[in-house]
Amino acid sequence: MNHSVSLLRTLVGFDTTSHRSNLDFVDWAVATIEPFGARIRLSHDDTGTKANLLASFGPVGPGGIVLSGHSDVVPVEGQRWSSDPFVLTERDGRLHGRGTTDMKAFVACCLAAMPAIAAAALQRPIHIALSYDEEVGCFGVPRLIADLLAHEPRPALAIIGEPTRMRLGDRHRGFLGFRTSFTGKPAHSSDPSAGASAIYPASAFVSFLKALGDEASSGIDATTFNVGRIDGGTAINIVPGACDVVWEFRPFPGADVAAIRDTIDTFLARATPSDIAHATELLTRVPPLAPQPDGMAADLAGLLAGYLGGRVDSIIMRIADVQLTFPAILIALLIDGVVRGIFKGVSREDTAIYVLVISIGLSFWVQYARTIRGSTLVERSKDYVYAARLVGLPAPLIMLRHVLPNVIGPVLVILTINLGLAVITEATLSFLGVGLPATQPSLGTLISTGNKYLFSGDWWIVTFPSITLAALVLAINLLGDWLRDALNPKLR
Repeated sequence: MNHSVSLLRTLVGFDTTSHRSNLDFVDWAVATIEPFGARIRLSHDDTGTKANLLASFGPVGPGGIVLSGHSDVVPVEGQRWSSDPFVLTERDGRLHGRGTTDMKAFVACCLAAMPAIAAAALQRPIHIALSYDEEVGCFGVPRLIADLLAHEPRPALAIIGEPTRMRLGDRHRGFLGFRTSFTGKPAHSSDPSAGASAIYPASAFVSFLKALGDEASSGIDATTFNVGRIDGGTAINIVPGACDVVWEFRPFPGADVAAIRDTIDTFLARATPSDIAHATELLTRVPPLAPQPDGMAADLAGLLAGYLGGRVDSIIMRIADVQLTFPAILIALLIDGVVRGIFKGVSREDTAIYVLVISIGLSFWVQYARTIRGSTLVERSKDYVYAARLVGLPAPLIMLRHVLPNVIGPVLVILTINLGLAVITEATLSFLGVGLPATQPSLGTLISTGNKYLFSGDWWIVTFPSITLAALVLAINLLGDWLRDALNPKLR
């Protein structure tokens, strides 16, 4: 802990506000990491004044974990600090300084773990990835990812050290940033009719973006809009000939980004006067992240809860308890209502599949986490775990190399069972009219359609899709039974 605080004190001392260079920070980090034998790569921005840092430990191979953070911090100008924001200060048991939470403390903990990482006989790589300009639009991340995939096999999962109030975050909205430029005709203000003001259509555009944001609801499953900067005009007595609006929207997973862009482009085409030219430039794009119910992130949550126990276990399991109170059908109905409220002019055909994936995914991750947790609680008390501790293996290595292979069997069985449940859930939602629409293939939609003709003599319309659904789920469950027997050592 003391070593982490010492590293954090050094990190806070670097003024890495986004408009400044981060090269001093990167040079220090490289000098700190190099003695531990990591494969270090830097990827710079176009100006050469900022750089991403990628440090890879262990073998070159697929899988592994990325510990991801960023070097930049938000500005301190105009804020009331009682101490120097770039000097780590302890008051009332808390550490104060710019970036302590977001997210230099996470970086410090990663760097403090390097001796243990370097000493471990890793079977999969561990990457420490630090990006630049995250706070102003994630501008450095695309180059960091491209550099990683160009020189290292694809990792299995990434842990992002953003503050979440100790809650598991498995999804996020996307981010698209734009600059819309309006070009008119400058003239002296004594005769405005001789010119064409670029500010008036720009202000109308800003009002339109605010209206779009006001129509959206709050929460992670809502698309948000924001205008961050307006630049226009030269003097009070000159009709402004140019005005730039820098704006963004953040789509939730499953949002129809193309439809949003079309809505905005249509407004610009109709509302901008003919004597004003306008153009929109894409500045940055970060895709949304949808949850993966059977991904390694959910498995890792259960593994951490079961092995570490204590506060980590309580936090993850309380999240799971809350999640269990929301059935898949209710989640789908809530998400469907939000989507329809946000995109009133978008047909359900464009969003139905994403709504299903999110609702079913959010419903089933808890079972994986709970199953792995229960199995891990049993495994961690066995002799081979104690032996691994005695020889000095770190907890992450014990979990991944020794415990995980012994608890993965039940997960495969649950995967097949949940696959059948997912099929039934999708069919149920489609039957109720909140799943896939009639224009897309679904057994639930076919059964719903055939149910209308059940007593008119056309019984086969509903019978054959029902038999097909039952046979499909039965086959999946039989596969699960076979896996259960095949993976049970007592039956071998």
